[in-house]
Amino acid sequence: MLATDESTANEECVTLHVTQELLEGVDTGHMPLEGLVEMILEHLERLCPLCRSELARFRGERQQVEEAGPEAFHETFRRLEAVLEKHASQWRAGLQRAEALVAEVLAMPQGRRVIRVEAAISRFAEPLVARQLIDAARQATPARPARARSLANCAAVICEHLAEKVPDRAGMLAEALSLMGNAARLLGDLEVAAVNLRQAYATLQYGRVTDAMAFGHFEGYRALLARDVGRLGEAARLEARASLVFSGLAEVELAAESAIRLGEIHYQAGDYRSGVEACERALQHLDRERDARLVLWARHTETLCLLAMGEEAVARAHFVEDRPLYAVQAVGNDTWRLQHDWLAGRLLAGKDPGQADVLLLQARLDFLAQGDVLDAMLVNLDLAGIWQQYGRQRDLEGMAAELEPLLDRDSLRLAAESAAALRQTLAAIRAGAVTPDQLRDTAATLRRQRRPASRLAS
Repeated sequence: MLATDESTANEECVTLHVTQELLEGVDTGHMPLEGLVEMILEHLERLCPLCRSELARFRGERQQVEEAGPEAFHETFRRLEAVLEKHASQWRAGLQRAEALVAEVLAMPQGRRVIRVEAAISRFAEPLVARQLIDAARQATPARPARARSLANCAAVICEHLAEKVPDRAGMLAEALSLMGNAARLLGDLEVAAVNLRQAYATLQYGRVTDAMAFGHFEGYRALLARDVGRLGEAARLEARASLVFSGLAEVELAAESAIRLGEIHYQAGDYRSGVEACERALQHLDRERDARLVLWARHTETLCLLAMGEEAVARAHFVEDRPLYAVQAVGNDTWRLQHDWLAGRLLAGKDPGQADVLLLQARLDFLAQGDVLDAMLVNLDLAGIWQQYGRQRDLEGMAAELEPLLDRDSLRLAAESAAALRQTLAAIRAGAVTPDQLRDTAATLRRQRRPASRLAS
């Protein structure tokens, strides 16, 4: 694949980048060596004054080179190697300087990073420093959102102080703003997240950014924000677009993650068939041993969809097959252990209600201990389905009494529709009039507000 961006040296042309796919093409014979030489020469001529002047000296000879045939291209390549060698020492020195500056930023107190970088911006304003800080922010996402936000903010400040002609300045600024927006979302600052993502969008549009990877990440972050504010249709459309971009770039892992998130969005929206299809698309490109985390994430989401569709036998078969994956991921990871126990309890509800009771009651307690009130409520609705089926009215009334005070917790942040549906269901439970359909519908309403990806994706 050949990457391009808008040229600052010549507005009518496009700057070409050497990529791994292009080099492999030359190595396998799919791309002629002379074509690679021409691309490299053009790239250097646009970006480097020294190369431009040196190549200008050979303009008179170039016609002779073209007429002399393929042998002359090898001579040109030999000359190009000499030019590259001259640049190598300068590049290594610049890389070492950037790594030292990034290490300095990482050592700063998190709350003071941006202020200190701004105060010494003349030292830090280098493209390589911005790029490495963006990479560090991405590595901190989603597990450490405060760190990601701080590092991305530093990168954005640096990009703003770079000269307009610096290659990929706008692309890096858009990436940094996108990461800031996603980190703000993870921290619960949804309004700030929306502002950051609008800034990133403006940068992508008016900065004439052509980096498809930057667009893919941006669309994915927009999808996550749309999901968190309840716009699931918009979230599905944006996530599908991000998955398509990553697939086009042959970024298998990123495309798979995006497809799994799309499956989760469909599950939340109640479009279970589409959720299964999205997960299946992701699984087509994943290896069960090499990509165990992603495979389990996809299979878990698919099993939830199958269970919601009433395909209990298929869902149970999936679950049994995936037990080794759960066992590996659950080591030192309470999130996966809880998800396993919760799903196991739901699958046992029809075959062994006693054991399902034990698993779901413990899952409810564990979710509450983590402060995860919404998932605890969803577990309670699963328990209510079992107790209603077996006529355990006293247990149902006790559960309703426990849930009522939780509705006022600030951490729950239920939408008005969800809160009203839950209150109606609790009233029906107390009156002994609740139905299985009402319990299922209430659970589906609550699931629309749930944010599973941030916990299972890391």
